[in-house]
Amino acid sequence: MKHLSNWGKGKPLGLVMMAQEFAVDAEPCFQFLKLIKSGDRIEAFSSLPKAKEWVKLYRNHRQMQRSVIECLRRFGKNGRMGAEFAEVIFLRRKTLREAIESMKKQFETMRPFERRRFISKGQKEVNRLYSLQLADIEWDINRNVDEEFNRKFKEVLNEPEIKFFFKAWIPCWFLYGDYAPRLLRRARLGDVKTMEKLVRLDPSVVNDAKIGEYLHQARGKGKGATFERLMEASLKGPKGKITLKKVKCSMAGAISLVSIALGYKLKEPEIRKLFDAVAHDMGKGDIDTDLPESPEAFAKTLQRERGFWMPTLRPDKK
Repeated sequence: MKHLSNWGKGKPLGLVMMAQEFAVDAEPCFQFLKLIKSGDRIEAFSSLPKAKEWVKLYRNHRQMQRSVIECLRRFGKNGRMGAEFAEVIFLRRKTLREAIESMKKQFETMRPFERRRFISKGQKEVNRLYSLQLADIEWDINRNVDEEFNRKFKEVLNEPEIKFFFKAWIPCWFLYGDYAPRLLRRARLGDVKTMEKLVRLDPSVVNDAKIGEYLHQARGKGKGATFERLMEASLKGPKGKITLKKVKCSMAGAISLVSIALGYKLKEPEIRKLFDAVAHDMGKGDIDTDLPESPEAFAKTLQRERGFWMPTLRPDKK
């Protein structure tokens, strides 16, 4: 992990850990989305909760978020750090900057010896966790199998909220560029295009009372073509093309946004170097060829993707 390690030098370790994890996870995320889009059978999703309970998760996103956070806590200290990060974003409804300001105020109330002890202890712990993260990345790159991780992951996938997170929430995010609750809301208001998007991805949404009633009434109001179109869509996968470039650019935008919130903005060249370091350490060449070639194009992409990730705090609001 020489190149990833070098990239992290001189930067805040918390930011480095988050950025490297996002960059490394881009390709596995892409492979998963390809499976979802193709409609291929995924064993973990062969058994789903009852239809009405499943559809409720579109509106009760807070319940889903809490479940994801609790599941993260099962995966060691790295998982607990991820849980804390997610809790700040989703449940406390604070921006990262607000959370950091709150921590600064607490720090200012400490006495000098308490500050020194706090800093020393924190640095040691973060350094230790970073070493573990690099080791985990190297383990994954070498295609080693972590049986304990796989066992725990299979366990959490049995929970309805986690199934929903992977089968509906994430695909809505990357395939449609929007949040599942907002898509359902528009569909319930009679937006046929949005309804079609959802039934292509998740035919279970026809069990929503308002969507089901819309389909029922459509047959008797001279909207037979619309009814047939939606029924046909439910038998097909989502439209749109999902590419590795698209996923990497989205992850790069998230990295950019968090770096700004942390007060250490990573500019276009640094984010590009990060993805180059991942490619290099994975043995895929000196540079990441999936990113936009020109600095100007990539900078514009980062700006656009930051805008996409921005509503994370309030996914139920437009």
